[in-house]
Amino acid sequence: MSTPAFTPELILGIIGTITGTLSLAISMYFNRKAIGQADKALEQADKNLQSQLLYEDKKKALMNFQQIINNSTYKELYKKIEHFSESFEGKYVPSVVFSEIRKLVSELEKFEDTNSPYPTGREFNGEPPNSDGYDEDPHLGLNEYEIFDIDLRNEIYKFKNSVRRIITNNLTKI
Repeated sequence: MSTPAFTPELILGIIGTITGTLSLAISMYFNRKAIGQADKALEQADKNLQSQLLYEDKKKALMNFQQIINNSTYKELYKKIEHFSESFEGKYVPSVVFSEIRKLVSELEKFEDTNSPYPTGREFNGEPPNSDGYDEDPHLGLNEYEIFDIDLRNEIYKFKNSVRRIITNNLTKI
């Protein structure tokens, strides 16, 4: 039997094959690593896009909620807040906003129940008083119904300002 001769061409062919295989393995390793990093970057971009869309939806929902409260009469407030909280758009508003506003509505109703001279209660429907800069007592010469109406207007005005503050604070937290 004759032993195969290791010719320089054969040795160079073996070395070339080994070198090619090693470079292919190294290339595959780094390509997989690059693909993994690209996947992570795409996942992060997708999360960022979803977050941005959710931010826009929350912002729009909070602004619409503010409009509903601003355009509601006192008698409609609670019903409209509940209706909005159960709507599709209301699901974008944080639950803490609804609970804080429900608490304010409850305080407003409690004020009315305690101070109302009306036998049936909840007779008032109006806007905040218009201050002309006079320092005189706004209750001077008014009967108890007129005094109550003025005081309730002031409370509604405070309520709407508090709601505006709650919604603005939540817009900045998003």
